[in-house]
Amino acid sequence: MNFAKILLAIAVGIGGYLATNFWMAPVLKYVQAKKKVVKDITYYGNVLGNDNLNEAGQEHRRQGRDAIREDAAELLSCYSLLPWWYRKYLDIVNEDPKDATKGLIGLSNSDDFNTSMQFTKQATKALRLRED
Repeated sequence: MNFAKILLAIAVGIGGYLATNFWMAPVLKYVQAKKKVVKDITYYGNVLGNDNLNEAGQEHRRQGRDAIREDAAELLSCYSLLPWWYRKYLDIVNEDPKDATKGLIGLSNSDDFNTSMQFTKQATKALRLRED
């Protein structure tokens, strides 16, 4: 009887490990990537549309662009690692990380304020983020 309990405990432990590492960890990483997108869009938005920046402001803009490009790559990478059931959930709630990635890349490549705002709206809508 004790041997059966030990085998059951081992099976439950292995199942928990697999569920945590292959299901929940990618989901949490994806959620963190979305939060970073919000932070970096806000960071970049502080210098967007201001053409009279000093050297520090221009460096701030370059850092913002680089961060948004990294966010796009991270978001797409996280999406590819998500379990099928979470991808299905994203489809059901109309969240499209691939479209958001296109918006983020467009935002990082745009110098025009109005075009940048269109790309920002594309990314925030695709990720179901508030547009405040």
